[in-house]
Amino acid sequence: MLLETVRPAAIVLDIMLRGEDGWGLLPELKTNPDTRNIPVLVVTSVDDRQKAMSLGADAFAQKPLARRWLLDQLHKFSGRSAPRKVLLIDDEEVSRYLLRQLFASASEQVIEASNGAEGLSFARDEQPQLILLDLLMPDANGFEVLDRLRADPKTADIPVVISTSRPLNDGERAQLERHAAGYLPKSRLTDGTAALELRRICSGMGLGDLLSEQAASEAVL
Repeated sequence: MLLETVRPAAIVLDIMLRGEDGWGLLPELKTNPDTRNIPVLVVTSVDDRQKAMSLGADAFAQKPLARRWLLDQLHKFSGRSAPRKVLLIDDEEVSRYLLRQLFASASEQVIEASNGAEGLSFARDEQPQLILLDLLMPDANGFEVLDRLRADPKTADIPVVISTSRPLNDGERAQLERHAAGYLPKSRLTDGTAALELRRICSGMGLGDLLSEQAASEAVL
């Protein structure tokens, strides 16, 4: 068996393997001294979690598989902490670049969306710890994206910081105060104060350490 010479961190097993008995392979993996300590994640179209777990599976999921579930399970069984995620929703590449520098840490994963529809999809699939959202995008008004994030149970609790160059009237500011965690004018991205302001906003939510230490120290200087 290949697994006797190659030691993977985990095995992802589809029970419905063409021409093979996946149900028979599972107990074989869990009783073989060379493979029994390797976590087996059963991923299949068959809805039989109880049978999979009774045969020794360490985790079970039914197709279609959520990418986040798989990544979380792999991090769990490898003993590594999953990187925290920041989602940037902005059609301006330069703005995304400047924002990305604030989170330049190996422990954070920055995900970029260039429009509202892509951002909503990433927010649901990736479940980031923080979203930075532009208001001026060609396909969707940022307020509409914010409303849809708040209306979806899967994204309703994700903190959103608005980052925009658009001047806000009193009504818009009141709307953001109700639905957004903070407001970061894009002018701060070029005057050197963005990291300090964003750290202040994030600290109020217990997320101040999301920003890179270098960005924060440069802001203070």
